[in-house]
Amino acid sequence: IDEAKVTMECEVEDIYDLQGFDNFICRITGTYLVLDECFGWFLPDRGRFSLLPEIAAHPGDYGHVLVLDSLTKICAMPGLRLGYAIASSDRVREGICRSMQPWPVSAPAEAAGCCAFDGILSEEVKKVQPMLQEERDYLAGSLRESGMKVYDSDANYLLIRCRDAEVLKKACLARGILIRSCADYEGLNRRFFRVCVKTREENRELINAIRQICGEKTNG
Repeated sequence: IDEAKVTMECEVEDIYDLQGFDNFICRITGTYLVLDECFGWFLPDRGRFSLLPEIAAHPGDYGHVLVLDSLTKICAMPGLRLGYAIASSDRVREGICRSMQPWPVSAPAEAAGCCAFDGILSEEVKKVQPMLQEERDYLAGSLRESGMKVYDSDANYLLIRCRDAEVLKKACLARGILIRSCADYEGLNRRFFRVCVKTREENRELINAIRQICGEKTNG
């Protein structure tokens, strides 16, 4: 899209912010609003946090909006890199088609996507959401018991504040565990890190490693 001004948004706490003020500002300034909804699959009430129902109901009001989504996380297939974009504007869609690669999706990724949307995805979501909520609560509670500040989350990861996440990252890596330092995130620093919510066994391994690093006795 020629000489476009773009505002990027990730998952938002209240979708009405995008329906109202943010949407209005983008429309009057001629700015395209790009919304990343790839973590929405993990939410128990996905529709509440998605702009897609509103776009479908009033497509003419959202011609400047582009919604991005991905199957990479919910289907656990990062190597295939399968995602998609949704727009109600012909101009936006045509602009994307003019600039995209001739073969943007590989044959394996296409096959995986067809399987996902043929019923597997809905079953995976039903299975993942209750397990995710239980394990997220377990992981967050255990890390809080270790004296760390754990921020509330509805997704499949937790943001945590500790004394020094860079030191903790190196110590975890020596034990074969990788945590995501947030030192390079705007507004955060080396005290913050992020971890993914996994199975009970994997979560327990992470908790025990952090407790050992922090000098606490492992509960097992």
